[in-house]
Amino acid sequence: SSTMELESAPLDKIHVECESASIIPPENSCYVASSSPSAGGSGLDSDFGASA
Repeated sequence: SSTMELESAPLDKIHVECESASIIPPENSCYVASSSPSAGGSGLDSDFGASA
């Protein structure tokens, strides 16, 4: 139970960060990867790669 809670803590933090990043264009990659990489990952992946 203790281990599960510890693992859930960082996961929750990442989820919140991803949601907040969804508002920022450069951090959109996190939102897309979490939402559905096959939905529009190709287009965004290309754009993100060029930007990075």
